[in-house]
Amino acid sequence: RITQRSHSGAKQPARQYCQRAGPKTRTTICRSSQNKKLATPSLEDELRTWRSKRASVIKQPVTSIIYDEDLREIAKQLPKTTAQLAEIVGTITAQKIGPDVLLIVAQAESRLALQTLK
Repeated sequence: RITQRSHSGAKQPARQYCQRAGPKTRTTICRSSQNKKLATPSLEDELRTWRSKRASVIKQPVTSIIYDEDLREIAKQLPKTTAQLAEIVGTITAQKIGPDVLLIVAQAESRLALQTLK
């Protein structure tokens, strides 16, 4: 735990100053009073990036891959199987995007587990 002294000399938790990294991202950059810089891209952002890349490859709009509401649901529910993903996006879509989406979710979960161990 990082602490700092106030003007009265009492110890207080160090303040964190956070700001968005850019207008079109949900990545938050936080600086503690000791000037450490942390970047935490959300799972939803990672899924959006994947969706954009996939849409540009097949030259289709991003919503033809998966809808925004479905991205948010995936980020909330964290499906581990194609069947769980199918409950969110439907069977056909889950078969098409399942391997990629499930890999992204699994990687995000493993990063989160590592962060909690630190």
